[in-house]
Amino acid sequence: MRPRASTSRQRIILSAFSVVLAVFVRIGPVDAVNWDSPQNRASLKEMTAVSVKAYQVGTDAQRAGLTISQLQTDVEVQLRKAGITVVPASEGQLHVSVWDMKRDSDPAIRFHISIEFVQSVKLDRAANLLVPAVTWSMNGFAETSDVRQVRLILSDLVNSFINAYLEQNPKK
Repeated sequence: MRPRASTSRQRIILSAFSVVLAVFVRIGPVDAVNWDSPQNRASLKEMTAVSVKAYQVGTDAQRAGLTISQLQTDVEVQLRKAGITVVPASEGQLHVSVWDMKRDSDPAIRFHISIEFVQSVKLDRAANLLVPAVTWSMNGFAETSDVRQVRLILSDLVNSFINAYLEQNPKK
């Protein structure tokens, strides 16, 4: 019996995603998908505080023991230890997300870890309009069954943000 078209399409998409992910999996940040240029870093200048919002943890990651509140706490503690003021709400917000994909036959989970700094920006063509926009970001990929690896990669990504932030806002 021939497989249905949608099943074949799903397999092709899953296979293509796996190949792309395998190319990028280095257990850590991937420069090709990061916005950490001097211009992006300059957007952090004169920020006096940041807020953190952990948005997404996939269901397989949750089953493996990773929670949104755990990520939120990890990031906030790391920022505070670096001397960055963390508040519940600020003009700049660090978004954290962990997406996952798991095949039933494979114990490993493929993870995409993302942190994005979001600020309100004014458009040149409509100066009175404020729009939320990602002004700095870092991403990492992993394939593991150990969520501690995911937390380590997230820590590396947050360190990259800390370095960018402190470069633009040196401690006095």
